[in-house]
Amino acid sequence: MKNTRPIQKSLPVLILGLMVLFRLSPAGAQEDLEREQAARHDLNYASYLIEVGKYMEALENYETALELTSRTQTKIDALLAKATLLSTFLDAPEEALKVYREVYRQIPPGCGDCTIPGRPVTLRAQSPG
Repeated sequence: MKNTRPIQKSLPVLILGLMVLFRLSPAGAQEDLEREQAARHDLNYASYLIEVGKYMEALENYETALELTSRTQTKIDALLAKATLLSTFLDAPEEALKVYREVYRQIPPGCGDCTIPGRPVTLRAQSPG
């Protein structure tokens, strides 16, 4: 009589592997890509809306981009643009400060040399004087 223990032990690993495989399937990747493209489109379109003076619509586009994306960099881009809109065009510096704090929370831990739209981010406190 054969021992079925090795099969029983490897079954959870096999199931986990299949779950990962289906999550990383081309269909799932395609959906993520489409959502990211839509989020980037919303960011670009919001810039246009600002140029033509439609600030509230631009704000809605930034919110939509934040809802669509799962990428940290895109979230940071949307939050920075939203904070700039709030402080520059909508005279809402307190709301902008809240958004800037959210940007800080979005930065991955241990990211001493990260960049936010092409600029280095300094996460260490500056010493006075």
